[in-house]
Amino acid sequence: MFRFSDSDELDETLGDNRGSISIPVKYESGLIFKREPSSYHIIIAANDTIPAIINSTDNIGEEININYLIEKGEHFLQPQLAMQISFPKNISDENQILYLTRISYSENAKCQSSHPSDLLKIDMGNSFKTSRIQRPLKDPNINCDAYECASINCTMAPSNITHVNISFRLWKPTFIKAKIHSIELIVKASLRSENSLMILKKENEKIETIIQISKELLPGRVPLWVILLSVFAGLLILTLLIFALWKAGFFNRPLRKKMEK
Repeated sequence: MFRFSDSDELDETLGDNRGSISIPVKYESGLIFKREPSSYHIIIAANDTIPAIINSTDNIGEEININYLIEKGEHFLQPQLAMQISFPKNISDENQILYLTRISYSENAKCQSSHPSDLLKIDMGNSFKTSRIQRPLKDPNINCDAYECASINCTMAPSNITHVNISFRLWKPTFIKAKIHSIELIVKASLRSENSLMILKKENEKIETIIQISKELLPGRVPLWVILLSVFAGLLILTLLIFALWKAGFFNRPLRKKMEK
């Protein structure tokens, strides 16, 4: 950038008129960050039971697989990346939520978890005896804002395609004993650039996977709150009907007066 002046100046002072300006430029990385699937829906049967002893991860509950994909954009450079995956792990010692069983990733990635895979070493031959749940689950929304979560932290060198795959087992005893019939779990993943000059699009910074759990009701069994609400609604309608008839003079008809005479 140059600036000119119309005034005359001595040769010995010309050096004072020069300065430098530095303007940092940031580039947007054109990578694509996605996961499959975007949601799960798990149904727990009304007659499902809790096993007394768990000797295989298959006994814990349904398997949940989430596959994260980071794909380099065409004609774009890709920076060094860092990703964090957070998931609710337990409510208390006996109330586990998602039981981590496996983590796998591409060669250009390195991942470490704050919560080891197969923590109880069930698939290594250790049997786990289920205990009585003292505090049944009552909250319909389980996320890392309100519950204890574990995290998986990954660093990824630039590559055309990067995969990070995680597998869980839904800890079914916690949900069989839950006091509610519809529960939503949220697994969050956040991605950031390690290069301050290369930024990510907003939609590529965070993604969520929603796991919906529904409990079936026993056949012919109606929740107590439905019965109480129905009785209250019926009494209210009957009261309003009687009041409307009274205001219309239904109970003061001439025939009634003649019979009284």
